[in-house]
Amino acid sequence: MENLANVRMSVRQLQALLVVVETKSFTRAAQILHVTQAGLSAMIKELETQLECRLLERSPRSVKLTMAGSNFIPYARQALNSLDQGIMELRALDRRLSGGIRIGVSTLVAETALPKTVQGFTAQYNCSCDIVDAELGEIYDLVREGHLDAAYGMQSHAADGLQSEWMFASEIELICPENFPIERIESAQDWRFLHTTPLLALPKSHETQRLVDNYILEQELPVGSRMEFRHFATVMSFVGSGAGVSFVPSFILKYYSHAPIKTIKLPSHPAAMQYYRTTKVGQAVSDKVAALTAMLAAECRSR
Repeated sequence: MENLANVRMSVRQLQALLVVVETKSFTRAAQILHVTQAGLSAMIKELETQLECRLLERSPRSVKLTMAGSNFIPYARQALNSLDQGIMELRALDRRLSGGIRIGVSTLVAETALPKTVQGFTAQYNCSCDIVDAELGEIYDLVREGHLDAAYGMQSHAADGLQSEWMFASEIELICPENFPIERIESAQDWRFLHTTPLLALPKSHETQRLVDNYILEQELPVGSRMEFRHFATVMSFVGSGAGVSFVPSFILKYYSHAPIKTIKLPSHPAAMQYYRTTKVGQAVSDKVAALTAMLAAECRSR
């Protein structure tokens, strides 16, 4: 404890050190931290003075860690991570005491069914509903660590401290521009036009796109060129503009009723998109989480 008595390092100093190390530049680090280079240098110098050692070797063109700096960096990261963990725990406690909930939702539902659902939920239960919209892997980690009350997405988890409950299913349909010459399709099984029509898709890593791509392979559909976008809204806009066609879950179509598109039933019924609520094993599902789940499932099932 005597060694710590004279050390008064701040969170800001540790953050500054880590950003300098990550960017290898005082100029870039100062921009990220919204401070002047002189102010950043002063923070690092004060930290080094308190620790009684040099952490960084500076030159006009580079910034490198000294041996002492290399040894200290893991502890600095650990300290900041612990503080972040503590802050999240306090926020979770405050949320529980105030009766609010915090959920993680995959981007597809977050962009479509969630806003109306949350609006109805908060009005009916008079409580907050904090939302994290991110990739499923990230929100499942937050559930596992206790930072989210529940996560909603296509993947079912029954291991690694998580448990899933099925919510609803949605068929996949092909959408095309409103003026698409559908009359050239001779029968419901005639999909030759796909070979010359661009397919507008999400990234191959996206949960919905993986389902679609598996269906395309299983049915041996003659897909030609492919354009990828990060968001469904972009896909829908480009289909409406006549740029190509796309496969989408049918439940989202009502949120794009204004779009100049039409749908085509698939030649054989694909595996439907399945949707789940995932919670931490051993953690009771609160009445409010159960209510939000039921409201979200009902919203997604309605046409």
